[in-house]
Amino acid sequence: MIQDSERGSLKFELPKLQIEVGFWKAASNFKYNVLKSNEDSFEILGFYNQETNIIRIRQESLNANNKDYSAYNNSVIGKLSLVNSLSTVLCSNDIEHDYDYQLESTIENARKWSNSSTNNQENFPFTFKMCIYFDFKTQIVYYSALFPNLTIHFNIESDKQSEFGIKITSSLPEYSGLSVNLNNIYKNSNSNALIATLKERVTINVGNHTNNETNIEQKKEFHCPWFFSTLLTILLFEEKYNRPLNTNEIITFLKESSMNGNIIFDLRNCFITNKHVKNIVTISEKNMKELQSEYILLFDLKSYLTPHELQQRISTMNIDLIKWRLIPNFEPIHFKNLKFLIVGSGTLGCSVARNLIGWGIRNFTFIDNSKVSLNNPIRQCLFTLEDAKNKKNKAQAAVERLRYICPDIHAEGIDFEIPILGDSTLSPEQFLNSVDKTKNNILDSDVVMLLTDNKESRWLPTVLVALLNRYCDRKRPILCITVGLGFDSFIVVRNTFTEADYSASGCYFCGDFSINSKNNIFDIPVDQQCSVVRMGASYFASSIAVELVMNLSQHPLTWNAPHLSNEFNKSEKNNENKSLLGTTPQCIRGFLADFSFCTDPIQRNKSCIACSNELIDQIHKDEINTLTEIFINPRKVESISGLSNFKSKVEESVIENFN
Repeated sequence: MIQDSERGSLKFELPKLQIEVGFWKAASNFKYNVLKSNEDSFEILGFYNQETNIIRIRQESLNANNKDYSAYNNSVIGKLSLVNSLSTVLCSNDIEHDYDYQLESTIENARKWSNSSTNNQENFPFTFKMCIYFDFKTQIVYYSALFPNLTIHFNIESDKQSEFGIKITSSLPEYSGLSVNLNNIYKNSNSNALIATLKERVTINVGNHTNNETNIEQKKEFHCPWFFSTLLTILLFEEKYNRPLNTNEIITFLKESSMNGNIIFDLRNCFITNKHVKNIVTISEKNMKELQSEYILLFDLKSYLTPHELQQRISTMNIDLIKWRLIPNFEPIHFKNLKFLIVGSGTLGCSVARNLIGWGIRNFTFIDNSKVSLNNPIRQCLFTLEDAKNKKNKAQAAVERLRYICPDIHAEGIDFEIPILGDSTLSPEQFLNSVDKTKNNILDSDVVMLLTDNKESRWLPTVLVALLNRYCDRKRPILCITVGLGFDSFIVVRNTFTEADYSASGCYFCGDFSINSKNNIFDIPVDQQCSVVRMGASYFASSIAVELVMNLSQHPLTWNAPHLSNEFNKSEKNNENKSLLGTTPQCIRGFLADFSFCTDPIQRNKSCIACSNELIDQIHKDEINTLTEIFINPRKVESISGLSNFKSKVEESVIENFN
């Protein structure tokens, strides 16, 4: 045996961690789409190389239960927490926070591994702790990777009498004269691997050579994987007490030794390295002072995401947080795939579209035949001065701007004018062609937003929605939202015009007792050729129209939800028939002068010029002839709908009462 002066010491190195970009992307998606606000810890797989003492964390690491990956011989099982706040990452570094659990887990895992009866090498169960916080707004990752570390001093020397040619002892006074009996662990392939590593690190360099270039004097330290210290400590305790020890006994002895300062158990931050990943190793000095921690590392995920991926991740975050934090039963799937037909791409159309993309809506069709004028960009948020200079069509310009704002939308801008009854610039054939185009666009939509600046252009789409909903077989009816503006007031009305429409309320035209019988385009005076409204009216109206659609989407009956106002919803018995987002009024009127709202429904008019059963049935029976007659003589609508007869009865009643 060589002299004491020739002894060397075992140095237990913490592993180096290499985290691949694929893992960050996969973990980010898993947190955002699956875990959400859940902070439960779960197992993670690290691919460990004993030769280099490096643990690689890859995309597959999240599949710790997948046999294809977990069967990898040299793998380490760790605990991963994807938390919701940076403060949790800070707390994860506090050894006092879960000292007993970490110590017990470390000892128990070491005992299981060394005492396993299997002949196949198992995963190394020495749990490391990884805590990650994804700041989804900035796409910065804050994380810490900590390893249970047992600090104890072991000496090693060559021993020709030993079966392995080495002898391991502790320098602690209480264990003087004791050596680790390696024969006690030479029982399975796991132990075999451990012994092989020690022999490779020590025996090959010392026991088989006698020259001065390779003796222990020249190599005072021998580096071993970090978990060897735990295994050797257990063996040392068992040698002292000459019997196998259970986990609780080992913990007791460890705590006694730690009180004397001989053995220290703590969590050590590992050294993070990856040549192929730009890693922000330190936080800025200002932020570091705020964090008051040297264990938090950062990773900038933005560097590895395309602008399109970034936009997709961030754009719908507000919607997802509603479900995470506020309304667990909230279901964005009920509206995010809806197809919206925006009829009118002016002040209301622009505002409605901006609100809808905020809710994650991505499917649009815009209809408008107007050009962007110089006064439009001030009030209409999707247009610029360049659009006006180039005289772009409003529908097409709106689509271009939306694609610039949100590249993943599917939108079409159609340069098309909704036909008006009595329009002298159109022939009956042209009118019928326009009707077909309008009908096809409505039929291809889930929600029709009537946002034009005049009542006449809203009549035909209203009639067509009623016609299609009553006579077309659809899983869900088409929702019609009509918005009208006054100087300091507005109105928002919803309808589906179906028998299942439990709102039992009137449409936008149910209050009209006549129809405009002529094309008024050329008769409008100059002071009426531009909508004169208070600047905030359109934003109020467009926001309420969009929010009404969202409320309806979260109701069990969706578009056919009954009219429910605030007063009606105060009754607890009605709560089961309520939308997750609130009330579902059939009509909303707003008045900016006194900042008030009225949600009284519109009374149904059986002789309505747009939705009466007689009118819709007649158009269904003979669409071409009926619409042609109405186009040539708009007053025909009143007679078909029964409005003329109704007015005659009212006049007779007035005369009788007067007499």
